[in-house]
Amino acid sequence: MKYYTKEWMELAQKLDYTGRLKAIPDKDYTDEEIQKLYEEEEKHFVREERESYNEPPFNFLEYLGKDGFELTDICRVDEETGEIVYPKTKEEALEWSREDYERELTKFEERLPFDEEQAKKDFKELYDNTLESSLEEFHKFLDDKVDKRLLALDLVPKRIYQKLEKLDEKNEKRFNELEKIAKEIFKNQKIPAKVEELFKGLHDGIISSIGEENGNIFIKVLPVAAEKPRIINCIDAKLIENEVPEIVNVENMTEAVCTFLYYELYHNQKGYEVHIMADMNMDLKYITIQCEDVVLGEDKKEAMDELKHS
Repeated sequence: MKYYTKEWMELAQKLDYTGRLKAIPDKDYTDEEIQKLYEEEEKHFVREERESYNEPPFNFLEYLGKDGFELTDICRVDEETGEIVYPKTKEEALEWSREDYERELTKFEERLPFDEEQAKKDFKELYDNTLESSLEEFHKFLDDKVDKRLLALDLVPKRIYQKLEKLDEKNEKRFNELEKIAKEIFKNQKIPAKVEELFKGLHDGIISSIGEENGNIFIKVLPVAAEKPRIINCIDAKLIENEVPEIVNVENMTEAVCTFLYYELYHNQKGYEVHIMADMNMDLKYITIQCEDVVLGEDKKEAMDELKHS
């Protein structure tokens, strides 16, 4: 990757540090004061949980009737195959929506009273997990140390909040600069629409295999909400970089789940250079391929037939 790099992804995660934080007065907080803040945030959490619990189910029929819809707006999971299925007609879509709403409304009307004690336990669990996991990132770039108990409550002294605001602005400016450069570069590549289209809709899809046959390299990806995988075939190809060798020719993954994130396409002297960034168990990986052309097949046999006749 030349622009959508691991460093770019890391920057993207640092665009809104202040988004979930609240500023509190600058002072040294005693244990008693922190406990009081905990209780206040707990009350706020319980209040929101109660409101959400007592919110009636959304009636999708009202949305359908007002704004219209596409058949792909509504789906179900086939209980036998586990596949996502869509209604064949708008009448069927309306019937599905009516059935779903009535079922959810029945559950809502028969729900048990809101469990405030369970909500408090949930808040405590979230608080404890935050204490143990995601606080170090804050301390990496802050000169002043903040009590971890405050950070776990999404509270920071005003002086720290202001530093984070400045960091947000700096990171956003740099991110937008990179985005502008990247978009201009990609636009000037003038990749044919038929090639560009092969990669559309693959974000967050599952890469199930990377293989090679007769000098061609294929990447098999199952797009989100798709019933069939998409096979991208790189013709007369060379694998320049592959940081995910564990998934080569693996069709049914359990532990090594590899997610398609971003791609870049460039012209080169041979034809194309394909760059892919993937996520593998929270670890970013690169795949880079040089090839003469890129085509599509719906399954392996079809893909190989297409390659032979391309």
